[in-house]
Amino acid sequence: MKIKYFLISFLCIASSVYAQQGNTCQYPYLIDTFPFQGMGFSTENSGNNYNSDDACNSSYLTGNDFVFEYQADVSRNITIKLQNTMSGAGVFMLDGCPDNSATNCVASAESGFDGNPVIENVAVAAGQTYYIVVSTWDLMGAFPYTTFDIYMEEVFDKDAVAFFIWSPKSSCNPDSLIRLEVKNYGLDTIFGFDVGYSINGEPTVYRHSDDTLAFSDWLDYTFWGSVYDFSTIGEYNIEAFVHINGDENPNNDTTYRTIHTMPSMSTFPFFDDFETQENWSANWKWPDNPEMSWEQSIPSGTIINSAASGQQCWVTNADGNVGMNEDSYLISPCFDFSTLVLPVVEFKLWYEIPDYARLVMQYSTNYGYGWTDLGETGEGENWYNTPLNSSIPAGWTENSAGWQLCRLQLDTFGGVDNIMFRFRYEGNLETNEGAAIDDFSIYESPANDLGVSEIKYPANSCGLTDQSEVAIEVKNYGSEPQYEWQIAYRTGNGDWNYTDISDTINPAESKLYYCDQTADFSLAGEYTVYAKTVLPDDLHTTNDSLAKIFYHFPNIYDFPYLEDFETDNGGWYAVGDTSSWEYGVLSDTVMTYAASGTHCWATNLSGYHENLEASTLYSPCFDFTSIVNPVLNMKIWFETEYPSYIQLYASTDGGTSWSLVDIDQDSCWYNSGHSWNGDSQEWIEVHNKLNGLEGYEQVQFRVEFNGGVPLSGCALDDIFICDEPQAGFTYVQDGLDVTFTDTSLNSTHVNWIFGDGSASSLQSPQYHYTDNDSLYVTQIASNECYSSSDSVFIIVNSTFDFIGKDILVYPNPVNEVLVIETENFSGTAELLDITGRILNCIKLEKNSKSIVDMSELQSGLYFLRYRSEQMEFIQKIIKKH
Repeated sequence: MKIKYFLISFLCIASSVYAQQGNTCQYPYLIDTFPFQGMGFSTENSGNNYNSDDACNSSYLTGNDFVFEYQADVSRNITIKLQNTMSGAGVFMLDGCPDNSATNCVASAESGFDGNPVIENVAVAAGQTYYIVVSTWDLMGAFPYTTFDIYMEEVFDKDAVAFFIWSPKSSCNPDSLIRLEVKNYGLDTIFGFDVGYSINGEPTVYRHSDDTLAFSDWLDYTFWGSVYDFSTIGEYNIEAFVHINGDENPNNDTTYRTIHTMPSMSTFPFFDDFETQENWSANWKWPDNPEMSWEQSIPSGTIINSAASGQQCWVTNADGNVGMNEDSYLISPCFDFSTLVLPVVEFKLWYEIPDYARLVMQYSTNYGYGWTDLGETGEGENWYNTPLNSSIPAGWTENSAGWQLCRLQLDTFGGVDNIMFRFRYEGNLETNEGAAIDDFSIYESPANDLGVSEIKYPANSCGLTDQSEVAIEVKNYGSEPQYEWQIAYRTGNGDWNYTDISDTINPAESKLYYCDQTADFSLAGEYTVYAKTVLPDDLHTTNDSLAKIFYHFPNIYDFPYLEDFETDNGGWYAVGDTSSWEYGVLSDTVMTYAASGTHCWATNLSGYHENLEASTLYSPCFDFTSIVNPVLNMKIWFETEYPSYIQLYASTDGGTSWSLVDIDQDSCWYNSGHSWNGDSQEWIEVHNKLNGLEGYEQVQFRVEFNGGVPLSGCALDDIFICDEPQAGFTYVQDGLDVTFTDTSLNSTHVNWIFGDGSASSLQSPQYHYTDNDSLYVTQIASNECYSSSDSVFIIVNSTFDFIGKDILVYPNPVNEVLVIETENFSGTAELLDITGRILNCIKLEKNSKSIVDMSELQSGLYFLRYRSEQMEFIQKIIKKH
């Protein structure tokens, strides 16, 4: 793994002694007050001193550990809660050090990928010393440490909690009913409770509930019959409470929420530069983590330091960073699109967002009670930048490097009379400056506006010719139907080829049109094609044209196929919006050399792959019509961290559909389930049988790389595809002489192992055995690809025992296996020892062959007693070593 070096001041050495606090039970962090609240802890530098074999026997003790020591002053029940942790965090409470064999695991909580584990309602005894250990499940090196805040609180007998006011919410038509969530944090069951609320300091509304709540139960209480008028636009401050007699913890009896009645906008175009108007509001998602930094202000951060226009904008913390794990919203006014046919939303956006966090725009058509992500990556203009098919949902992430214009046509929203928008910031433990929004506008699409939405054909393919069709998808971005226009294309710097179109295309409709003139893409290699629409009086020309880069892959007909990439890139081709794949000479600090020669393919030959990379490396196309048993062998080197992974896919239909090349039971392939991930540390050779691809005329492969934390990534070299041989033979026996006939497929050499210590390399040998025997004969068929073997058990005997004309027994004497062949005899054969004890009974059918296993019997004399309806007779059998 790459190592980042930091210059550390000599003065920092003095702090190392303090940094050791919490490393072990011998030097724990002492908790000497209760209740206890500690912020900003981390296990990163505390060492991995305890493991899953210790007292609590948990996989969540495999990361670095932070140890607290707590001596209970009185006996009580407590809750230990971690917040702001990373994934895979665990918390453990023990009555001794974890690695002491006498220690008991008092309680534990494991959080999974969501983090924030909680130990609820655990009893502690006065005077007893406890160790509280925070650690992680370091799954494949993914979670070696965690940051965390820790809270220790008493669990009271009586403790009713006003947890959260779920309704109303900010909208243009807030619900007139108040809905309060009540929880029981106390050990005693609650039999009835009082609730109430007050809005903007007005008289309190009281209610009583006869509901019963056991420990940790909760109830959504609706104040039925108490209707509040939220119709006036503005801010409303709601205070709600719960009360029970004898409540021992009054600190959580009251909760607060601020909502806004939003204005409804029906005049367009709508524009808000946030200089004077206050039509928007902000809120947070989770009641127990109310981190919300949105503010309408003058930005003065280190990075986001100005508005797009004027002085003000909406920004997450105007002069600093977002909150840790912030999940917050910026909510728009309501809009009435009844008069709009094809509305467009447009705004300026500046963002500096950590990896795996995102900003997303959402919409609601039910007054904010349900929200849906708006659009997908690649739609509109500058609309999201998370890679398609990545592990991160669509949104904006990383750094925009300044203000950028974002625009999206709202195809399905024309005529909707109630719609709201919001920007949702979904953060994590890293706290960058976040995002800023300015110059928000909504307007009707221009009347005349045609554009190219996609160049469908040509595409990456193996079957392109000198008369390839060009197909262009046209979209009507305008608010009026169109009937007459032109489409055109050109390749490279060539001339435009125009096609007249007479058709009806309605607003927001997309249609596919083929150009009259075909194009010559017959040579393998990379091409750039340009397409455009030509519409008189087009009022928005920025979407009229589009360019597309595609690749004509070469076809491979000759096998075995070996590509070491020394001559050129081998006809392999990489794609992806965030692709770092390169062909050339490695100069990385980890992957420093090719598997053979000097050239290979790698994700960034000289450094890390891209953050959140989703890229694909395509192979040429292979003609497997004459291939019986295709096998792939290659060299791979990878250095990744979870959730990065590499997989190989195959297509047999020109890239229309793809299936995972999964591991075959006889193959050495993926190192982790159905993918490669982790650190191979060097080039490794992998191979797999390509079952199901034989006989296809157009087989293509693609390597899919999904990168998370930037590291060296992946490199490929020495791709070898061949037709594996299939061993097979027949034989004819004449006493001790056996003639073997080779029936193997696709072999260039065969070798024989006759089972008695002798061998041959003749294709179809004749062999004389020197004694009666039963043994395995093995053929090994090979070619320049691989080898295959086939083994057959045969019995050689110079003397056969005939019992009348209907029964043939051989070999006799016998070593391991005795064969009984019958013609017109049916009945049974009993194998007897010299005392007459029946050892085996064999059912005999007419015209059949039966096998009697004698390998475990001692050498000596045995008998076969044959019985049928007509006769009974006995035959002697000699068993030898």
